[in-house]
Amino acid sequence: MSPIAIEAPNDSSAASKPIVQAVLDASVPSNRSNRSNISNRSPLLEAESPSTPAASFKVIDDTLRWVTVCKHSDLIPGRGVAALINNHQYALFLTNQGELFAVDNRDPFCDANVMARGIIGDRNGEPKVASPMLKQTFSLHTGICFEDANTSINTHQIRSTPTQTIEIQVTKAPSPSPSLG
Repeated sequence: MSPIAIEAPNDSSAASKPIVQAVLDASVPSNRSNRSNISNRSPLLEAESPSTPAASFKVIDDTLRWVTVCKHSDLIPGRGVAALINNHQYALFLTNQGELFAVDNRDPFCDANVMARGIIGDRNGEPKVASPMLKQTFSLHTGICFEDANTSINTHQIRSTPTQTIEIQVTKAPSPSPSLG
């Protein structure tokens, strides 16, 4: 099991920066019905048949797992937080409208892990985050940069569970290579 950590938004008091520990949870089923804002980059789940209810999905890519990151109450509307999972940084956002989003934390223009510190807003109704460094804006739905459509950040599935925890779907950590002794 791989531990992960999430860092709270910048604040002047160290006590208000909780670090939440979590472990990879392979027993949680992959079901994207809890999130309405899912990137269409690649299908991760496929309905078994057109007449099958929406809750009945089969996993196509078994390298993906849901990881519990934090409690819903740990997120502040209109602010982002960074999560380190399997040596990869993610930026999680709760919009003022209550929507959850997850993208890569790395800004492709300045090559720094800063997107969680970005400014959340919208452009013509499309939720976006503006990089705190060079101010390029990215769609939180698709990850595409509004100023340069050839540049994008990866989006990730995120959901709130019935127990009010936040989970993100991530790639399963690779197995360690055998030592050559």
